[in-house]
Amino acid sequence: MSNAYILQLKTEIRNPTPDRRSKDWHKATVIPAGTRFIVQNDQTIMTTNQRYAWIGTKSELGTLIVANSERVEPQIRDGHHEWSLREIKVVDADYDYNGDGILEALLKMGRITRQDFRDVRAFMEKTEDTDGV
Repeated sequence: MSNAYILQLKTEIRNPTPDRRSKDWHKATVIPAGTRFIVQNDQTIMTTNQRYAWIGTKSELGTLIVANSERVEPQIRDGHHEWSLREIKVVDADYDYNGDGILEALLKMGRITRQDFRDVRAFMEKTEDTDGV
């Protein structure tokens, strides 16, 4: 089991150590309310929509994030499918498992079948056809 959870910022916070030269989230002047973070091992914080930029929970910014956030469940959110799927993967599986590995395990466990893949393809094709309407 993963030792990770999701925090969601309840209020906008001002970064005590901004750096306008960087586009990384942890260098922004203001971090908006509603931003979601993955916390791992109660030590590192990263946003759910970036994979590499992280800070420590004990840093100035990390302490502000923890103090001004609430713990929430991972979920698929409209308009954020890739990143919200990452929340579920990191919290409920493990950060190191990729999508193919998870699918392979589900196949071996008998939880999904080849027909499920065909159904997904049909669903995705139908969704693509209606997205522009």
